[in-house]
Amino acid sequence: MKGLSIKQKILALAMLPLLLLALAGAWTGFDQARDLRDLGRDTLRQSLLDARRDQLANYMELALSAVEPALARGEPERAKDLLRALRFDGDSGYFFVYDTHGVQVVSGDNPSREGNDYWSSSTPDGRALVQEYIEAAKRGGDYLEYGWTKPGQDAPSPKLAHVVPVPGTDWVLGTGFYIDDLDALVAALDEEFAGALRESLMRGGFSVVLLLGLVVGLVMLLVRSIHAPLGQAVSTMEDIARGEGDLTRRLDESSGHELGALATSFNRFAEQVRHLVRQTRESSDTLGRASEELEAFMAGIGQGIDTQHRESDQLATATEEMSGAAQQIAGSASSAAQAARDAEHRVDEARSLVGGATAEIRGLEGQVAEGVATIRQLGSESENIGGVLDVIRGVAEQINLLALNAAIEAARAGEQGRGFAVVADEVRTLAGRTQSSTAEIQGMIERLQGGAREAIAVIEQIRQGCARSVAEVARVGQALEAISEAAGIINGMNAQIADAAAEQTRVCESINHNVHQIVTIAQHTAESSHTANGITQRLAEMAGGLQRLVGRYRAD
Repeated sequence: MKGLSIKQKILALAMLPLLLLALAGAWTGFDQARDLRDLGRDTLRQSLLDARRDQLANYMELALSAVEPALARGEPERAKDLLRALRFDGDSGYFFVYDTHGVQVVSGDNPSREGNDYWSSSTPDGRALVQEYIEAAKRGGDYLEYGWTKPGQDAPSPKLAHVVPVPGTDWVLGTGFYIDDLDALVAALDEEFAGALRESLMRGGFSVVLLLGLVVGLVMLLVRSIHAPLGQAVSTMEDIARGEGDLTRRLDESSGHELGALATSFNRFAEQVRHLVRQTRESSDTLGRASEELEAFMAGIGQGIDTQHRESDQLATATEEMSGAAQQIAGSASSAAQAARDAEHRVDEARSLVGGATAEIRGLEGQVAEGVATIRQLGSESENIGGVLDVIRGVAEQINLLALNAAIEAARAGEQGRGFAVVADEVRTLAGRTQSSTAEIQGMIERLQGGAREAIAVIEQIRQGCARSVAEVARVGQALEAISEAAGIINGMNAQIADAAAEQTRVCESINHNVHQIVTIAQHTAESSHTANGITQRLAEMAGGLQRLVGRYRAD
């Protein structure tokens, strides 16, 4: 039923009850006619059979009335002769007599059978006929139907017999005739009735077909009145479903029945769909424009993120370079501090030597030879002091250069490097002072060496030069003291520079760590930007698809 159309269902709904009703009526009529035929056949046969029974009863009354006087006179043989002579039905009918022991007393058709015992004899179908005769007579008389073979035939034919007891005797008087003509008559009447029944059924079938044709015509008109609006609705719905729908089309609402209500509901639905399509079209247009703007915005964000990523890499590189420079400054400051400590140690040694020289000059003014040796030793030590001064000068120059670099890096560091810049400027000042003192000491040593050479050249002038030598040595001691103090100051400044460089290294490492975090975040942001850009593109594609989809419908 699910695969049938409404037209087919309406036809089936109209035709099936009529067909079932016609079939039921035909079957009922046929069954009733068959029952009526069977009843008529049975009634006719029974009527004919009753007529034959009445006929046998009349024959039996005639026979009894014929033998009753002879039996009353005690002449049974006379009665037997009368019964043998009685004929009816064109001499085919006769009478027979049996006693209650089954011995045949009279046989109207074959006297040679008289005196024989037929108690155990039976019919072709196995019935003990004589015993049934006797039993029927005991009941006061009765009729029996059985099959018996006619002369010249092999098959038994139906036969009707009537037996009664003979009053005053033990005789059972009976007679009978064949009734196969009754069945032939009944069969003929049955055939005639069947022909009438077939004719009646044909007339009834023609009437049913005519009625069905009329009903089919009316149903077709009804189906057409229902199917046409439904077809129009289906066509409109299919037009919409195929994607080329005209949502401005409307169905006819003039009919006042369910189809009119269906058309009204469909028109309302179409109007709502049209309104929805228009809103969807507007929304898709807005969504398309927003997708384009968002795509352009995301492209700008992506470019900015890429620029930020490159600048973050450059900043990380610069931070790493600054950290390396700070580590170099710390190492150089440590080396300078070690050199300053070495210079201080050597200044102490020189000061000790100067003190010893002063004591020797004062104590050994008379020992010229020893004085010459001492002077030579003094010259040698002066040369050593010159080497130390060269080292101090180189250290001071290096410190000055490092301080200059530190000032430059502090300027690059901005606000955080301001304090470091002040310290670097002080270091430069101290380095300059150290260079000045070194130059002054260098001059003193050169003069001391010149004096030593003069002392060696003019040994005679040693005594006069001893006082001057003592004074010069005293000044040398003072200069060495100043150098020692300067070396201590330089050592302290180097320690400060090393601490500042270490702090700067830690700051650079922290900055580098933060920069790397910024780079990582920038990478994640770039990936998110690319993902968002892909989503934006898909959103634009979806908006375009939605625009194409709703553009297939006509809503205006």
